[in-house]
Amino acid sequence: MDPNSTLESVAREVGYGSGFALSTAFKRQRGTSPREHRAQSLQKSLGETRALRQR
Repeated sequence: MDPNSTLESVAREVGYGSGFALSTAFKRQRGTSPREHRAQSLQKSLGETRALRQR
């Protein structure tokens, strides 16, 4: 999946009727919103990249 995809396009790809419906289901399952998840994943990825560069 393209990391630049919008929530609406991801929702359609996986069979949800709207981004809101996907966001609600995502938050129910993961305990965080898709936006928060993306931000956390980006921070983790950047931290790993920095750690590799310091080696």
